[in-house]
Amino acid sequence: MRSLRLTDATWSKIGEIAQSRGITRADLIEDLVETGIISQNPGLKIYLTRSQILAEIEQVMNSILEDPNVTRKGKDKGAVKRTLEALQKSFCLRSEIRTD
Repeated sequence: MRSLRLTDATWSKIGEIAQSRGITRADLIEDLVETGIISQNPGLKIYLTRSQILAEIEQVMNSILEDPNVTRKGKDKGAVKRTLEALQKSFCLRSEIRTD
């Protein structure tokens, strides 16, 4: 068991991100270290592959579509989905995504 001193805002944000991924805060922090996002080398840049970025976008889209506050309890799910898909397509076309 370890402890961390974090602000309430940081603790909350870590919780939100972990919950959206279906993991614990501890698992999220371990993932950040294992993937190199948190590193002893501040100049190290982590590049996500195109498939990793698209998978993350898909996960966020699904969490938005499952939020009853966004879709008015499912009534607007189709319209929200079409909007998110258009945004996703636009992002993929305009962004330079490194594909290692």
